[in-house]
This record gives sequence, structure tokens and C-alpha cells, in this order.
Amino acid sequence: LAPAALALLAVGALVLALTLLWFWSDLPALDKATDYRPRQHLLVLTSDGAEIAQFGSERRVFVPIAKMPLRMKQAVLAVEDTGFYEHHGISPRGLVRATLANLSGGMPQGASTLTQQVARTFFLSPRRTLERKIKEALLALQLEGQLSKDEILELYLNQIYLGQRAYGVGAAAQVYFGKPVDALTLAETAMVAGLPQNPIHANPISSAARAAKRQRWVLARLLKTGFITQAEHDQAVAEKLTLRSPRFVDVNAQHVAEMARRAVVERLGEKAYTEGVRVTTSVRADDQRAAHAALRRAVLAHERKQPWRGPEDFETLPAAPEEAERAAALALKDQRDDDDLRVAIVMAASPTEMTAKLASGDNVVLKGDALRLVRGALQPKAPAHLALRRGAIVRVQALPSAAKGKGPEWTVVQWPQTEAAFVALDPATGRVRALVGGFDFNRQQFNHVTAAARQPGSSFKPFLYATAFEHGVMPETLVDDAPLLDADGGTPSWNPQNSDGQFDGEITVREGLVRSKNLVSVRLLQHIGLSAARQGIARFGFD
Repeated sequence: LAPAALALLAVGALVLALTLLWFWSDLPALDKATDYRPRQHLLVLTSDGAEIAQFGSERRVFVPIAKMPLRMKQAVLAVEDTGFYEHHGISPRGLVRATLANLSGGMPQGASTLTQQVARTFFLSPRRTLERKIKEALLALQLEGQLSKDEILELYLNQIYLGQRAYGVGAAAQVYFGKPVDALTLAETAMVAGLPQNPIHANPISSAARAAKRQRWVLARLLKTGFITQAEHDQAVAEKLTLRSPRFVDVNAQHVAEMARRAVVERLGEKAYTEGVRVTTSVRADDQRAAHAALRRAVLAHERKQPWRGPEDFETLPAAPEEAERAAALALKDQRDDDDLRVAIVMAASPTEMTAKLASGDNVVLKGDALRLVRGALQPKAPAHLALRRGAIVRVQALPSAAKGKGPEWTVVQWPQTEAAFVALDPATGRVRALVGGFDFNRQQFNHVTAAARQPGSSFKPFLYATAFEHGVMPETLVDDAPLLDADGGTPSWNPQNSDGQFDGEITVREGLVRSKNLVSVRLLQHIGLSAARQGIARFGFD
């Protein structure tokens, strides 16, 4: 080379060295990676380990690299960085290609190694600039010098964003498939491994077709790299995946979860949402499921006896079928759906039949008894605020068919105005085994178990009876179950009755409590005296 060229090269090398040195001095400390403390959500569980709720901006289930399934590691490496265990943090060829593309103003290039992706995720902004690419490479070299390959891979697999607020493959396995990462099949593993490139574009919940295409590409890469056999590839491609419903929860106990959340926040403040706190409640999963189902069943049974109050809303649907379909889907998009009371929009209505579209896109046809609640609203002269016509937003419910082998039968219902609450305690310990604070927590967070004041009714009687036993009354003591009389033998101004309207004469105290006889309770109170009753009952915690 000519002296001028050599001088130019020397100057260029010096400029490059000084530039790299300047960027090197401007790099952030590696503490976030070398002393990794992942943000982990607050998790609330039943006493037997079922999930009730998660709180926190990030869903993360930390999985140490030693417990990370081999197939997951292979799948990620096959699509993100096949030479991960061979390079020293950067791929010179990929770095040059990306740098030239950015300098020329062409299409931005990726080609980052997995270590560079870790550097970017932990320390840099997502903006594609030359400065970021240089810092990314320098940080990757630093990471490779201070961490082992497995430690870097552990950071990547637990920190990467994978859609639906899921960070890391452990959380993604739970969010998309409702199982721990070591229980995923090869097909499910490939679906999760395909998400890092674009977790929104290839999200299996919102973009099923694109997610499936990406999954097949991951499986092809696994086959090409020799991580799986042709038979394993073909079996995974043929496997039909079942995604976890976005609304799915193991146990419906939102009021319990909110009680737990408040208790933890009172102690830890905002750290409650990032430290991976696990709250185990005394609630039992099966008891809670039964309580939740019983409360909703009872409220809905009461609601079926109420008159029709009219549609929840109205939407104007175009006449053209295709346009009407799009408008209906758009109208339902912002409506709050429910697992039991499904939101729907009326597409056609007559006095004898109604067709409605669910938020899922399915159409249901209702006729006969399914329209019993709204027959008047389907008539031509129905009041405007009650009328069921095309575009009305309503609720429908799927009920089991009486005919064997048939699918569910849909019926028109309405969202209940009645509220209810349920609590079950272990009588030996006082611990809560089931608690339902209302019909639907999403609509009303008020906890009717802990916050509502109500007349205790007959649930107060056992405390009175316990006090009476301490004053010499025995379970077999006879008490007169008869109307009260005044001094002249007439009816007094205060004249309590039994709920069944019957009086049975002399019965045992035991029978009086079993049958909740009001007059027996009144006579026990008269026997021991108001002062003694108040003192005895106060020992149970009542003021």
C-alpha cells in the first residue's frame, strides 16, 4: 500500500480505537445481570396450591438453568443463536452486516447473538442506532468475560418478553398452556421458543395463524440442527395445541386475592409486586369452587324470577351482511364478557325466534322456552327501552340439554341486580375455607363478607345458647315454645313469632336450636337475664 493509504488506514484505526474506547467508558455497570434479581409477581394460592391470582406488571416464573428442559434450550438456540456456545459474545460477520446497513440507511439488520440480546434487554433501549449496536457488542464482550454461557442463557430464558405480560419461558408456559415449562410437549415448546422475535405479531392468542407458522419454522430449525428426528418433527407438527383461555383462573376467589394483596402491600409497599411473594391462604380449592358455583347458581335462580329490564345497550348495524358482521364484532370488542353470562348482540329478532352473535364470533339461535323472559320485548309494540331488536346487546347463557348427546341450549338472561356473599369457616380453627364476596368482582370490588353490615339473624343464636349453658341450662332442658303473653294474659306490644308460624309447646333446648325456634331463644334470654347474656356474648368478641 502507498504511504498515503497506510496513513489513512492508521488514522481510521486510531479513530475507531478512540471511538470504541469512548463507548467503552460510557457503558453501564453489569450489576443488573451479574447480580440478577428478576421482578416476580405477587402470587396468591389456596392452601392446597391452586392459583387464585397474580399481581404485578410482569408475570415471571423464574426457572434456574439447571432445571430448564433441554428441549427448550435447544429450541431457543436453534432459532436465536446456533453458535452460542462457540462464539465469545459477538458474531463479527453479523456485526459488520448490521453496521453497514445502518450506515447506508438501508433496512435495519439484526443478527445479534443471544449474548447481545441479553445486553440489549438489560441495559439498552430498543432503538436501532449505530451507537446502540456498538454498545451492544461491547456489553456482550463484558458479559462473556464475567458470566458463564449457562448463566447468560439463564438470563435470556427468564428475562425475555413473550407477550401477554409474560417474561421468560416459565411464565409463558403458564400463560399460554397453563402448565410448568418442564411439562410442555415438543410442539408447545416450539410455540414458546418462536415468540421472542415478535411476541405481538406471532402471539398464539391474538394471531393464531402467524403463531402456527412461526412454530413450524422453529420445528424445522430443530430438525435442521439435528436436535430432533424427522419422526419427532412430524409428530409435533401434527399435534393439535390447546391454549389456556385468557380468562382462565384455577379458582375464582378474587375477593380473597384482594384481601391477600392488601395485607402484603401494607407490609412491603410496592416491593410486593416485584419480589416474588407467594401468599398461601387458608382457602381450599374445592370448597371455594363449590361456594362460587353455589352463590352464582342461587343468584341466577333468583334473577330468573325478576321481570325483564331491557337490553344493556344498542348498536346500529348496517344492512349489508358483511358490514354488519364487522360492526357486530367491533361492538362486542369493548363489552365485558363473562364465563356464564355471555355477552351477545342481536342480529335478527321476531316474536318467535332470535339470532345473536357471541363475542367469540359464534351465532346462536334461540326460540321457545329460551325466550320466555323476553317474549313481551319481542312484540312489535314493546316499549322502546325494553324492546329486543336488531343491534340490542344482551346476555345469553348455555344450559345443559335435556336430550342426551345434544349440545348446550342457549337462553336469554340478564345481569343480576341482586348481590350475595358466602363464607365458610373451619369450626375448629376459625380459618376461612371459602369466601365469595359478591357475584362478580370485576363489576363490583366491594366485599360483602368483610365490609357489609347486615342483620345477623339466627346465626347469632349459638352465642346466646352457649351463654345459657354456662348459666345452668342443659341441652335437654325443656322450654315452652309458645306465644308471649302480658301480665293480663293478652298479646304484648312486642310479639315475636317463629319463622314457620308454628308453636310446638314444651321442647328441648337442643331441638329449639336445631329448628331455630325464636320463642325458645327469647325465653332463654329471659331466663338468664339481659345483663348476663350481654356479658357472656361479649367474650366471643361482640361489642
